[in-house]
Amino acid sequence: SPEANFRLAEVYMRSLQFDKAMDIIKEFGEMDPANTKVEAFTNRIAHIKDLNQNIQKLEKESTNGKFTTDQALKLS
Repeated sequence: SPEANFRLAEVYMRSLQFDKAMDIIKEFGEMDPANTKVEAFTNRIAHIKDLNQNIQKLEKESTNGKFTTDQALKLS
């Protein structure tokens, strides 16, 4: 069912398994090419994955958990 696929992808996203989430939605999209929500959801996964990578990068750049003003603004 569409709902089950989208919910499973959300579970993967919450556990930072973005590639698995993308695989689930892409496979579902192949089985249901008329579903108009697939493209938007894959875009959402890619966007959240990118945001998460940027957050991790900023956190690694911090000095003992302290951020510069620029880092703090980007992180927020």
